[in-house]
Amino acid sequence: MFDAVVVVGLSARLPADQILAGLLAFRVMYQLVPLVGAGVLFGAVEALAARQWFAQTVENISIWAGAVGPTVLAGCTFAGGVVLLFSNAMPVSTARLRLVETVLPLTMIEDTVNLSRSG
Repeated sequence: MFDAVVVVGLSARLPADQILAGLLAFRVMYQLVPLVGAGVLFGAVEALAARQWFAQTVENISIWAGAVGPTVLAGCTFAGGVVLLFSNAMPVSTARLRLVETVLPLTMIEDTVNLSRSG
């Protein structure tokens, strides 16, 4: 309503493009600048609060990982070794070879075979 009153009231004295430019500048200064300023301040306050929460969470995770991490990694290493031992001890199965061929590219399989023959 305000914009319509300004356009009608000033249309006799100024061209329409100048009136609209003035109204646009007014709206930007009156509404957009405070909105952006408030958004920046709100973002800064939230970032500071999140930073403290994030630091506490990282500290808790590092304590837990330091206590449990070596045990989990040792278990994964042991399981990988067991899988390698059993896969070498088992006879070659064509079903397993077909599965490997569908998952891995042919060049990787050929490189692996060549390495096992040369070693």
